[in-house]
This record gives sequence, C-alpha cells and structure tokens, in this order.
Amino acid sequence: MPGFRPGGGTVPAGEASTIVTPVATVTVTGRPALVAPYLIFAALWVAAALVPTFAGGLLFNWTADLIAIVALLGTARFFLALAGLDVGTSFGGIGSSREMMIASLAEPAMLMMVFTLSLLAGATQLSAVAHFMLTAEVGLRVSLGLAPPNT
Repeated sequence: MPGFRPGGGTVPAGEASTIVTPVATVTVTGRPALVAPYLIFAALWVAAALVPTFAGGLLFNWTADLIAIVALLGTARFFLALAGLDVGTSFGGIGSSREMMIASLAEPAMLMMVFTLSLLAGATQLSAVAHFMLTAEVGLRVSLGLAPPNT
C-alpha cells in the first residue's frame, strides 16, 4: 500500500520517505508517523470544540461528555507515542516511553477529577457540570480561597 509523500505524491510500500525540516531530517518508514500529526490535531481540535466556553446550551452539548473528552486526549497521546515508535530511532523510543509514563500518572488523576465533579453535578456532560458549578452552592472553591481578604 502506498503512503503519502510530504512534498506530494505517494510512497510505494516498504520505501522510506524523508522529511526535511529547518531543525532536522527525519526518515519515515511507516504510515503511522505520516498520519499521526493529522490524527493528533483532529482529536485535540474535537476535544477543544466540545468545551462550552462562552455560551451554554450549544448544538452539540450532548456530545460534550467529560469521559469522551478525556478519551480524545488519550487517543491523541497514543498516536503521538505510536508515531515516535514508528520513526525507529532511540530518541523516538525514549520519548514514547516517557509520554506513556506521564500518561499513566496524569490520566488517572484527570479521571478522578472528572468523577468527583460528575458526582457533585450528577452528570458527566460538561454543560451540566458547568451549569452546576455556576449556579449551585458548591462550597469551598479554590478561587475564593486564593482571593485576598478584605481589610
């Protein structure tokens, strides 16, 4: 199966493609390293587009589930590590293993935060959680704890 050549055209199966950047020259041998930047950008763009920033009750608020957003971020991280391993250099392997080690520490903490907010709000939809945090009496808030006292 042919792959995509950075300057246009296709790469026959098994042939290496060379990407020249101002910083380095990278020889890409597989399709994951060529497709991964597009998949990473798409996953991060969809995750960012699902976050209601300035308005509530958006058209796709039913898809803005906190667990789906965490899954999209994890998918982008997976494709980043896969592309690093596909290059075949020692630096790619070290970077991929470091990325997965940090993911094993950061993603459970993020999921615990998501589950805590979901338990408080009673839903995992981001618009419902944001509405709950803006309207309900949540209790102690970090932003209020960091505010300077009135003298």
